[in-house]
Amino acid sequence: MQSTVEDAHDRRVATALLSEYGLPDAQEYVLRQLVTVGAERDRRMWSRVLQQLEVLSHPIRFRQDLQALVLSGAKTATTRRSVKVPRGGSFWVSDMGTERMFRVTDVHSGTVGELSETFWRSEGFDSPVQMVMELARIYPAITSETTLVTHVFEEVPA
Repeated sequence: MQSTVEDAHDRRVATALLSEYGLPDAQEYVLRQLVTVGAERDRRMWSRVLQQLEVLSHPIRFRQDLQALVLSGAKTATTRRSVKVPRGGSFWVSDMGTERMFRVTDVHSGTVGELSETFWRSEGFDSPVQMVMELARIYPAITSETTLVTHVFEEVPA
């Protein structure tokens, strides 16, 4: 029970810091706390909060090749097995120490066939077939009738 209470506390602290300061400033704040607090118990807590910042701010992760497409604006959608970020929610993409925020503008649920016909360009593919082949590589058990979720997103200006 103790770890569950600690996890919930750390998640609340991380969520509040993200809401108030954004990711880079929240990370800086937590790192300052880590080096200035004296008690080992407090250092462990701030270390856990730092881990929670990472988890909360990066609910959608991209392979390095896809991350480059996201950062260039060529990829403005991603398809997953479930909703990772609700419409209006945000996530961060890290690149060489730089954090960039993206906002989910729409979330669509549909079959692999439906989503690939609609979102292949936004996903950064050359054709619907290429998108289906990549989804089948990532999720080997899917069929054309498997229901997936596509998140459409845009970069939030700094």
